[in-house]
Amino acid sequence: MVAVFGKPISEVTLDDVQRLVENRVPESRSLDYKAELYEASPKGFREFASDVAAFANTDGGLLVFGVSERRVEGGQTSEPEAIVGLVKITLGTFSRFEQSLGAMLAPRITGIGVKLLEAADQRSVLLVNVPRSWQAPHMVTADHLTRFYYRTGTGREVMDVDQIRTAFRSSASFNDRSNELRELRAALILAGQVPAPLASAVLALVVQVIPAQAFDGGSLGMDALNAARGTILPLWGGADFVWNIDGLLLAGDLSYAQVFTTGVIEYGDSVIFKGGMAHGDQLRGALGHALTRSLRWLAAVDTPPPVNIAVTLLRARDQRFAVGMRQVGAFDRDVIRVPLVPVRSNDPTQVEKAVDEILDAVSRAAGFMRFQ
Repeated sequence: MVAVFGKPISEVTLDDVQRLVENRVPESRSLDYKAELYEASPKGFREFASDVAAFANTDGGLLVFGVSERRVEGGQTSEPEAIVGLVKITLGTFSRFEQSLGAMLAPRITGIGVKLLEAADQRSVLLVNVPRSWQAPHMVTADHLTRFYYRTGTGREVMDVDQIRTAFRSSASFNDRSNELRELRAALILAGQVPAPLASAVLALVVQVIPAQAFDGGSLGMDALNAARGTILPLWGGADFVWNIDGLLLAGDLSYAQVFTTGVIEYGDSVIFKGGMAHGDQLRGALGHALTRSLRWLAAVDTPPPVNIAVTLLRARDQRFAVGMRQVGAFDRDVIRVPLVPVRSNDPTQVEKAVDEILDAVSRAAGFMRFQ
């Protein structure tokens, strides 16, 4: 989501940029105008990496290339003056700058959005949207020097020791807030406040897919939520959809998927302990499909990783869990909270790894060292 426009970068048009110019929207912590692209040299790559890191380490933001700044008595005002455009720029040309980030930034920054808009006289405006990072602070390494940058009102500065320490503490809050969300939802469900009336009164499995951007204070638009109808499904069975105050609910007789306006997706299921036993292989398949679909939809609405997966088993005491054909264990407590499982990219192997971690944790809760 591009904060300055309030919509995904895929929906931003040249008219949106023109309105920034006409309204003289000034540069800020989340907006930076540049008349020209950086030069394709080590110095230019370093400047690009530093600007990207500064946005990621602060609140995220948008770089707009091809818009000049208004000057007064020789000084810049930080206000846009005109769309001047870039000459002979393509996404292929810009890919060199994107590739340079991998060598200069640690850890890597995921979810950067890029869009090229055609302007007049065969010129272009280039938009680079940098999300706020929950893996901050990101370090820039170049010319044998390392720096941590943050965004100020109209530029960037180098972090001091105290700011670096604070940034590291803040990055841990994503896990804390994910766990708080998990606990709140579990408490509501155990109190009977289930999003959908299911045929079985016993909701046994709750899975939350929690993107870091869910805690940025923004909200997805109705079009983004509506797009979930073609992608998100409950863990088992089909679903009808209905809008509710939280967003979009897709529910069947035995399970549901609630898509929140924050981008969080919650799956609730009452099938897993049918017959008093949960089968690991069935759980593996259901989780794999759900996580794959969730990441696909989040990517389509410009809500990239990192994502935390929270899995909770409710009313689990004495319920059995089958690890294999002959291995069956039982849970020894009412609520099983699987430790948060992070997903750092949209790579399919990340989903496989996440599902493996979840199944291993559930198996331990049932008395086994690992799943199979």
